[in-house]
Amino acid sequence: MSTTRVMVDPDDPPTFPEGRIDPARVDGTREAEIAAQEREDEAEALQDMARYRRRVRRRSRAQKRNKCVRNVGNPAPSAPEKSK
Repeated sequence: MSTTRVMVDPDDPPTFPEGRIDPARVDGTREAEIAAQEREDEAEALQDMARYRRRVRRRSRAQKRNKCVRNVGNPAPSAPEKSK
């Protein structure tokens, strides 16, 4: 899709660009169809969120495993003993 530049004068409404919609189709859309689309959009958003959470959890577990493996070879230095 190409970019189209439009100059608009806020004080002159005839310069406002007209939308690219099909008015007959918009007017013919029933409330039930809109509600069904909203439910589909919500279900898709929940699926996206679940995929994101799984990805973050996997990454977090991998980082923990990698950290544990690194620490096995090089254990953390122990605290110096206090002299009495």
